[in-house]
Amino acid sequence: MGGASDIARGDEAAQSSDGHAINLCGKTTLRQLAAMIDGAALVVTADSTPMHMAAAHDVPLVALFGPTSLVRTGPFGHLDDVLRLDLECAPCYLRKLRQCPHQHRCMADLTVDRVFAEVVARLP
Repeated sequence: MGGASDIARGDEAAQSSDGHAINLCGKTTLRQLAAMIDGAALVVTADSTPMHMAAAHDVPLVALFGPTSLVRTGPFGHLDDVLRLDLECAPCYLRKLRQCPHQHRCMADLTVDRVFAEVVARLP
């Protein structure tokens, strides 16, 4: 799920999932997003509105943080659900790749295997 600007990335992710994912970017309303989150077994998201919605609904969560501060914008009551790398340069708030002198290592180095392990650990 995501906005219209996420459609291309969503298509790429769905295609690489061997049919296990559906791209709903740009195809859902905020109300539909809330309903899907409320019915989810677990939500994996970045520092975003869906993260806060999942936290508010007490849905199990893996929140990926890079250049932002979990103390400042983390999921209220769910800071233990944040996955981030402990890098000297973070948080820096340099969200655009061209601004970051480290090529967004804070996100790029959060491997699929690491995220997957966090997901498995939190599944009911």
